[in-house]
Amino acid sequence: MKIVDERVAYAVAGPEPRSFTAGGATVLTGSEGLMIIAGIGDDLSASGVRGHRRFELKGAVPAGFDQVLEDKLHGFRHHLFARTPDGLLSLGSGQCRHSSWTGDPSVFRSADITLDEPLSWEMLDLVHPPAPPTALPGIAWLDHVAGDRPRALREFVDGWYRRTPNTSMPLEAVGPRTPVPRALQEFYALARGRASVMGRQNSLRPPAELEVDAAGRIHFGDENQGCFVWALAPGQDTGPRVLISEDREVWCEESEPFLNTVQE
Repeated sequence: MKIVDERVAYAVAGPEPRSFTAGGATVLTGSEGLMIIAGIGDDLSASGVRGHRRFELKGAVPAGFDQVLEDKLHGFRHHLFARTPDGLLSLGSGQCRHSSWTGDPSVFRSADITLDEPLSWEMLDLVHPPAPPTALPGIAWLDHVAGDRPRALREFVDGWYRRTPNTSMPLEAVGPRTPVPRALQEFYALARGRASVMGRQNSLRPPAELEVDAAGRIHFGDENQGCFVWALAPGQDTGPRVLISEDREVWCEESEPFLNTVQE
């Protein structure tokens, strides 16, 4: 474990480095690689240590520095530090194995840097200070799975998914002749302010993105790579059948009527 003076850390970047921030981390670009100082803690939306040998740089960067990162990230060894209450903790050096970009011209999103040497458990405790355990929601919702599935689902979501303030999900109708079935409306009401309830890998569409095909099927969910789509059979306000299709021509009925669980 090595605590270094900030001047020593900055000297690693070489003479006249350029600096900017990305995801709360200070980044200095030297003649070769980068010198990165990240904060400590468990905020996955910020740059920082993710494991014994993994460091993630992420977040928007100021105009002009996307190209700098594109030039410097790969092919160079980078020097990493964490800002602790005792000073800058040297994490060692590492190389970027993967980076993510979007758009044209490229806009930086994130980069995975593999450390040359794994961090010790002592160092991990410094960059991810252990926190006292928090109280978890109860599991009383399990008592209702067999006899009252709508109640079980509502209690599970209310207990385990925090609603984000000032977030709304309007319950628009798909069209004047194709109202949204009550089961789907109630699911949207349950998911309002809880984006993760809509799914991460495969996901359900928000109301504004619902699609009605020529046969009246309401397309409401998608596989993450577009391999299949979920739809509700037309003309069923209660107990709607859930359909699935890979080509949007041949449809099969899903064996699990999961939308029915939110309906009384």
